[in-house]
Amino acid sequence: MRLPLTLTLGLAACAGLQAPPPVADETEPPRIAVALRLEDAPEGSSGASPDMPASQATLVLIHDSGERETHPVGVYLGACAPRPPREGELVRVECWWAGSGTHLVAFRGERDVVVTATPLDEMTGLGHPSEQARVLVEPSDAELDPITP
Repeated sequence: MRLPLTLTLGLAACAGLQAPPPVADETEPPRIAVALRLEDAPEGSSGASPDMPASQATLVLIHDSGERETHPVGVYLGACAPRPPREGELVRVECWWAGSGTHLVAFRGERDVVVTATPLDEMTGLGHPSEQARVLVEPSDAELDPITP
């Protein structure tokens, strides 16, 4: 009879204990959130008009410290919306209007984040991507966390 009583007392004593809080691993690399922010482009910029929507795209990096970096990418005609990223991509946006548009893609380069724009036309297909922005990632071992819908 003594064993069950000892076991019961031991369990009762442990019930009030809480696990220690997790300790931050000093060896983990810092994290940087990555997003493409879309805003209405000012009327008249890069062909924007009341009859055709246009978006101003900005690359945003948010560091662990809360510091935000913003880097202009460009103004793109059409209605722009986030799309699911494909393999190797951090963030993807598609701008489309009346049969043509642009794919914006952010991906990790060797030591940077690169944004490219690829024209798309329903008659001729995809064009060639062109670099729109390149931003050095510091520290270079930082983990990049895409912000997508």
